[in-house]
Amino acid sequence: MAARKTTKRLYLIPVLSKALDILELVQAENQPMTLESVHRQTRISKTTVYRVLKTFVHRGYLSQSPDGLYRQVTREKKLRFGFAGQSAEMPFSNEVTESLKDAAASVGVDLLVLDNRYDAATALKNAEEFVRSKVDLIIEFQVEQEVAPIIADKIAEAFQLSFGVPVVTVRPFNTFGPRQSARAVIPTIISQCLAGKSAILNGSTRVQQVTTRKMQIVPTLSTSPATAIGN
Repeated sequence: MAARKTTKRLYLIPVLSKALDILELVQAENQPMTLESVHRQTRISKTTVYRVLKTFVHRGYLSQSPDGLYRQVTREKKLRFGFAGQSAEMPFSNEVTESLKDAAASVGVDLLVLDNRYDAATALKNAEEFVRSKVDLIIEFQVEQEVAPIIADKIAEAFQLSFGVPVVTVRPFNTFGPRQSARAVIPTIISQCLAGKSAILNGSTRVQQVTTRKMQIVPTLSTSPATAIGN
């Protein structure tokens, strides 16, 4: 006996499929369309086309001009930010994360939160996830100075690929200006050159930062993503 051939049953909603066909047609045409032209191209009954178009107008997906033409409506995109926390095991990091969540929720911004786990490799993976997710803004809780430039390069590359804007990364190893510490790299080189030294001597450039004071995170996403103010 020949084996019975079974087909997978699709649980579709016919009227919804027709509505999507109509919406996709208007989007693809990208120009005003009449009810008659939609009916002719989709071969859906004119009564159904009429009711579907009116429903899309009512819900804000399409607009109808006084001359009866239907147009696609550009709907405002909801912003989505990415935040990589330093470590979920650190109380201060959790305070920062919760503050950003509250600030984002208060202004209607979606916040994708990832945990860097105080690990450079994890931070890099999280940065790549933000790029894949195409978030509008990335807030990076820096883990190590060594990995920060690599993360910045990934974000800059994603910006270039998305908008076709040439990006040049300039990474000075130090800055120079008023109140600059004389122990920093550039002041050290300049001062030795001015002193007529024939050989430039410089100590270790590895920097460690220790935070001993609590920070207050101010939820001001309406003007900027987040503001950290030291007490």
